[in-house]
Amino acid sequence: MLKIRQFPETGRHLLRYAGDTIEFRVQCSGTPVPGKAFLCTNIGSAAARRAEIIEEVEDPANQITLDEALAIRSDYRMGDIAEIDVTPS
Repeated sequence: MLKIRQFPETGRHLLRYAGDTIEFRVQCSGTPVPGKAFLCTNIGSAAARRAEIIEEVEDPANQITLDEALAIRSDYRMGDIAEIDVTPS
């Protein structure tokens, strides 16, 4: 009998941020058979992304300057990870 398991398990809640990546795996025990697997997620519907606060930005998708961070929240410091609202207007 073929037994299929998905990792992370179906229905498991994982908090992720825009820009994060996640790996999904399907494990089969028994004799493999040809087939298809489909994955439905809410990836891409995040309301926030994370960016490291640094002096000089080299990767704008994952980094922001301290001045930019302070415009979001006044207590951010160099090296913090800022949470940036990406909710569509």
